[in-house]
Amino acid sequence: MSPDQRPDLIIAEWMEYAGGSELLRLLASRCEDCETRVFPRAATCPSCSGRNTVDTALGPDAEFYSFTVMPARGDGEPTVVGQARFEGGAVVRGYIDADEDAIPSIGEAVEVVPFVLPAAGDLEAATTFAFRRKEQAGA
Repeated sequence: MSPDQRPDLIIAEWMEYAGGSELLRLLASRCEDCETRVFPRAATCPSCSGRNTVDTALGPDAEFYSFTVMPARGDGEPTVVGQARFEGGAVVRGYIDADEDAIPSIGEAVEVVPFVLPAAGDLEAATTFAFRRKEQAGA
């Protein structure tokens, strides 16, 4: 995907493109008292209740942590959702950009990428983020 083909992000305050590429970083908070990282950003630390938080970014690289396959509704495809662990320990939930038979293995390197949610009912298509196996980059 070239820079002029990037989809608009529906939740831009949660994401930014990393270094001019199609890879995303997630905008998070880091507690300066206990070093806990939180996504999305928060003014209060969930670990120590401190209010000494600063903006930080997670990714684009992470480690695949867990997943589940949500059954399809109607004639649609199943949805794969999961979690990835980032440097500093933050664990983030998101979509998995993979077919059900190509889900990354637990512990495998993944990256944050744009993910288009198709139109459904009265809702228009929208773009958010997902995790994708690193070796699928550019494929």
